[in-house]
Amino acid sequence: MNLCHHCGAKVMVRKRQFSDRAWAALVDWGEVRSETMGKALCDNCYVELREILIDRTHEMERIAR
Repeated sequence: MNLCHHCGAKVMVRKRQFSDRAWAALVDWGEVRSETMGKALCDNCYVELREILIDRTHEMERIAR
């Protein structure tokens, strides 16, 4: 067990496959700290951040333009 780089919980974590653009958006929106980018996350944080990205897809598309 390791610490989740997002919530700090001592649980099973693994590196998640978010694109650089998705990580940058999460940092820009204040959902994660820049130090968290590309680091291992717990399942709960991964699901939460994934849902945020899905809910804000329109903003991601606007950023891409």
